[in-house]
Amino acid sequence: MKDFILPDIGEGIVECELLEWLVSEGDIIVEDQPVAEVMTDKATVQIPAMYSGTVRKLYYQAGEIAQVHKPLFAMDIEGQENSPSTDVQEHANTEHSGADDHVSTLGANQSTNTTSGVKANDSNLETFILPDIGEGIVECELVKWLVGEGEEVIEDQPVVEVMT
Repeated sequence: MKDFILPDIGEGIVECELLEWLVSEGDIIVEDQPVAEVMTDKATVQIPAMYSGTVRKLYYQAGEIAQVHKPLFAMDIEGQENSPSTDVQEHANTEHSGADDHVSTLGANQSTNTTSGVKANDSNLETFILPDIGEGIVECELVKWLVGEGEEVIEDQPVVEVMT
């Protein structure tokens, strides 16, 4: 299982209210399918699935406040071996009292990426997901990397320059 991390939903937005789940535990979903409707102080938006697979655990109920960059739900990703996720197990062992119980990092879609020369079993490897950079923008051109492979980065450090 893998935790689905609530992505950036607008500049400066750090939390949102879960209005409605558009899926249930056990549902099979496809990439880009809306899974939840959330409301911020600026807008109401639908959150799309980043992967196809099966929903295993919904971490919030309607009316609860969800934190951006924290787990929203857990799923088995189609085509990947289904093994228990430590994030999901840790979450299950913690009594749910709100979004602060979730432990994760930006883009915590842990990967077995071997294309960058990092070992596939490197437990520190995190895949950085390009955040939503504007309404209706679905792609961008990479202009310049601001960091190199193997460099240590800190939260909120610019890592890449892109152009839309």
